[in-house]
Amino acid sequence: MKLKMQVAVFEKAIAIQIQEQDERFRGRGTAHKVFLASNGFAIESSVRPDIELKKLWLRGESAREDFYVASREFLSDEDRDTFLRRMKGALTEWAEEWEGWGEKKKDSSANEGVWEF
Repeated sequence: MKLKMQVAVFEKAIAIQIQEQDERFRGRGTAHKVFLASNGFAIESSVRPDIELKKLWLRGESAREDFYVASREFLSDEDRDTFLRRMKGALTEWAEEWEGWGEKKKDSSANEGVWEF
C-alpha cells in the first residue's frame, strides 16, 4: 500500500487523516513532491497534510504532524461531493502514473471511510 487515509464526510465539510504514506513521496526541505492530475487537482508533499480547493497536501517535512487532521468546509454538500470526486480522481491517476506506484490498488469507491491507493 502506498497511501492510506481516513476520510470523514460531514454536512458541508470533510476531514482527512493520513494513516500510511510511502516515504518515497515525502517532500523534505526545498525538495517538494508534486503531481498535477489531468483534472487540475494537485497532490503535493511539503510540510504537513492539508486540504485546499484544488490541492491535497500529504505528509511532508514535519514528521511530528504526520497524523494531523486536515479539514475543509464548503458552501454546499454538492460542492463537497464535487471536491471529493476531483480529489479521488486525482489520487487514482497519481497512483497509476507515479513511477513508484505500479501495484494494483484496492477499490476506494465510497466517499467516506478508508481510502487506499
